[in-house]
Amino acid sequence: MTPEQRYFFDLTGYLHLKHILQGDEFVRVQKAVDRFLSTPPDQRLGEYKIGEKIYYHAIGFDPAMDALAVHPATWPIIREFTNGRPQMSGSEVICNKQGEGGLRLHCARESYGFEVTRFEAQDGRIFCNDCVIFFYLTEVRPGDGGLVIVSGSHKASFDRPEQLYNAGVIGDDIPPGVVNITPEPGDVVIFSELTTHGVIPWRPADRERRMVNYRYKTQHRGWEHKFSEKLKSQLSPALVELVSDEDLMHIKEIGKTDFVELE
Repeated sequence: MTPEQRYFFDLTGYLHLKHILQGDEFVRVQKAVDRFLSTPPDQRLGEYKIGEKIYYHAIGFDPAMDALAVHPATWPIIREFTNGRPQMSGSEVICNKQGEGGLRLHCARESYGFEVTRFEAQDGRIFCNDCVIFFYLTEVRPGDGGLVIVSGSHKASFDRPEQLYNAGVIGDDIPPGVVNITPEPGDVVIFSELTTHGVIPWRPADRERRMVNYRYKTQHRGWEHKFSEKLKSQLSPALVELVSDEDLMHIKEIGKTDFVELE
């Protein structure tokens, strides 16, 4: 991470990286997502649940989306967050049409308890054992809806009062302290699951909200069960290692380098 990224993430609980996907790389990802969305769910490799909602893995479907899992702009950040012990716990394509995608404000502290997800600074580096990365493929303009974040809430010392922010439902009026993230195509947003966040239902009728989403945790959390043997058979050895469980004291080979080349 750069000093600027480290400072901003420590302050707010999220990063907005601009113009990460450009040119041919952006087009390859865009085409892969088009093909993913036109593929019937029963023909996609690997499904998993978060709560009661079913998601389908993006990795294993197309090399362009596999490459995003270890993208040079985000991989050093993942390594730092996990202290060199990364594990991917999920990947998915998100596509919201008008009226879709709404989520109340929530965070890992509220869902799982204070002791599960951690954010700390140590020796000039950030440790964040549960984070999400969104690669945006379509523009989000002010007033469109989409991702909202309570800036700085990853370090909150108190639970959010249930009635605050309209009981967690963010509508037309964005309250003080809440930020509506408005990325351009090719931008990346990274945030800690400790950061209180939600989604305003998508408003435009003439375009969709599209992104590819990757989730990372520390490798001892036991998420390998989300990846079937059939799905892992489609992955490069580096990605198989990335999704695999491992003892916390072990350093995977993929965790030792800031650049990963997929076979």
